[in-house]
Amino acid sequence: MLRSIRLTNFRSFAESGVLPLRPLTLILGPNSSGKSSILKAISLVRQTVAARDPSVPLVLNGPYLDLGSYHDVVFRHSLKRTLGLCFSLDAAVDLEADYARPTRRRHETTRVLTLSGEFGYFARPTRVYWKRTTVETEPTGIQFRLEASGAKAVASVSRGTQEAHATVRPEKFYGLADRGIGLQRWTGDPPVPSPEIAWLLISHEFTSTFQRVLHLGPLRDTPHRTYVVGGEAPLDVGSQGESAIQALWAASRKKVSRPAFVAVNDWLRRLDMAKEIRFRRISPTQYVVEVEDARTGVVSSLPDVGFGVSQILPALIQLQLMAPQSTLLMEQPEIHLHPTLQTALTDVLISATDTKRQVIAETHSELLLSRLQRRIAERKIALESVAILYVEMTPEGSVARELRLDEFGNFIDQLPTGFFSEEYTERLEQAKSVALRQRPAS
Repeated sequence: MLRSIRLTNFRSFAESGVLPLRPLTLILGPNSSGKSSILKAISLVRQTVAARDPSVPLVLNGPYLDLGSYHDVVFRHSLKRTLGLCFSLDAAVDLEADYARPTRRRHETTRVLTLSGEFGYFARPTRVYWKRTTVETEPTGIQFRLEASGAKAVASVSRGTQEAHATVRPEKFYGLADRGIGLQRWTGDPPVPSPEIAWLLISHEFTSTFQRVLHLGPLRDTPHRTYVVGGEAPLDVGSQGESAIQALWAASRKKVSRPAFVAVNDWLRRLDMAKEIRFRRISPTQYVVEVEDARTGVVSSLPDVGFGVSQILPALIQLQLMAPQSTLLMEQPEIHLHPTLQTALTDVLISATDTKRQVIAETHSELLLSRLQRRIAERKIALESVAILYVEMTPEGSVARELRLDEFGNFIDQLPTGFFSEEYTERLEQAKSVALRQRPAS
């Protein structure tokens, strides 16, 4: 699970500072303030981790994301700037174990990894290049470093006065080539028995964390009259929810995943959106998705029910199917939802954090935030599980900061100017207009 993020010269951020990411993180702010840059940075690393070519350090364009060129992604389009991405994540690895001579001796476990990558741009040939990567570990205090040196890299590992170096062959921007494991000659006094194996463990933790990142965008796939389903059971509903029905159908057929299907129907009832969603077979591979109305009992095809059902259904399915320690990135989950459903959606997101899942949502919904504050006061979610980030645009670029809450869900810090003040402003202007109209004629 991700703990924090820091962006340097990335899109609209010159320097974001360290931003906390907790089990339920809401990102707020005006349009075009830079909120989406936080989610895109996470998706960029996810795309790089999934890429097959280990020689490409940062994959700007791929199946998950299209960021254009380095010119498009670097702050103020300045090709001379160094782009930096830094993430802290949960881990559970023993970096000090001697795997060549296994023993039962227990060492202090590394529980937090902070990995920072720096990148630049070559005009000839036109490409993004990797400069260096550093990894800091907590609480063990071991530091790793990779520094580009031509086609290879110089790796170092240190703690206190202990330090060792080796020439290695890097992969992407965070790993070592497997074919070189055991062949490096480390000079110096390494603080761990097997530096290259320690690097492998770090790389594995980083890779597995971002392999568990999922994304659900603001616009959903249009519901269809019929669906062709096969034997595949996708765990990801897709950025537009295009695989949501296939995933739900598979969940309804398998014993191990049927609780997820039951949970989706349970949430539809709790949200008063439907009594049940089910599949009616019309051919060996074709099904109609039917929805039974919660109030009337009328059964309709999915395209014939309210748009809100098709909007929220992919979110419900993804939240139930995602594995523990997964992270779901959501953009404007409140779109097309009635205010009552916006507040209820908060409870759905909170339920995901109860099962060790992480949700990072970019939102404009004041109602979603208000329900979250209420649930903190009611002790339905721990204060330590929540982060509220506010992003605004300044002449120096995007600025992000955490809006802290107390144990009762109240804001501790002074709120930014204009922060969700529209309702108050409209009410005030309405009152002024009423007073003017009711004023006796002189």
